[in-house]
Amino acid sequence: MEAILNGEVLETPDDLIDAFENLTEEKRQVEAELRVIKDALYSLCKGEAVTQHVRGERRKCRVIKPKRCWDQRILRDAWDEFPEERNELLRIRALSVQVRPLGVAMRTSGPESWTAFRNAVVDAEAPSDRSPAVKITI
Repeated sequence: MEAILNGEVLETPDDLIDAFENLTEEKRQVEAELRVIKDALYSLCKGEAVTQHVRGERRKCRVIKPKRCWDQRILRDAWDEFPEERNELLRIRALSVQVRPLGVAMRTSGPESWTAFRNAVVDAEAPSDRSPAVKITI
């Protein structure tokens, strides 16, 4: 497998790993600089609107407030502690599969209802829309 990057042919695994490592570092630096710029633009915004505009002499931009974040541990504690009230303010947004127990379940036989449940979970798996993760080890 070879890749062409900026006109340079990368043929060996070492070439590909070197290029990946270099670009990953450049990306990290650019993302950090972009964060500083975004925060500076956000600090110029007034009011509570989610979408705001910042205008200079020559340029203008739209700034969208970051989404609010919640400490999942504290929310889980509130979910468990207040079963009567929890549905007023909290919701379960997504279910996820426990992969290790699923592997065991794939090798386990059981009642028809349990097997149907297991098969429904297996059938729910969809192709990933993400790129593979690469971690350099040497």
